[in-house]
Amino acid sequence: MIKAIGPGAAYTEHDALGERWWYVRAADHPPMDLLFTENETNAERLYHAPNPSPYVKDGINDAVVNGLQDRVNRSQGSKLAGHAKAIVAPGGSFTVEVRFTAEPQADPFADFDAIFTKRIAEADEFL
Repeated sequence: MIKAIGPGAAYTEHDALGERWWYVRAADHPPMDLLFTENETNAERLYHAPNPSPYVKDGINDAVVNGLQDRVNRSQGSKLAGHAKAIVAPGGSFTVEVRFTAEPQADPFADFDAIFTKRIAEADEFL
């Protein structure tokens, strides 16, 4: 189970991997909405049978694309997405930063640029 722990922040615990924290933000943007669902097939859509939960796995798509906000849970689930709305001008850009870590972070994006630059250099070694 993944649980919201604050704006743009979530926590989970895994049997083999232990505790994990997930953070997401978009530069110059209010905190992202967190959208949670369960990893359940949409039986209603596929088989015309009742769903085991109102938050089936395609609920994130239904919320973002179709505006059906009742298809996502705002506090917990087995699947998670950050959702931001933005209008990006031609030639413009929109940056989303995500951090997944084994340690809780008081300021998860303080060293984001340095870590990202290091990871690019590591990846470039394999070119």
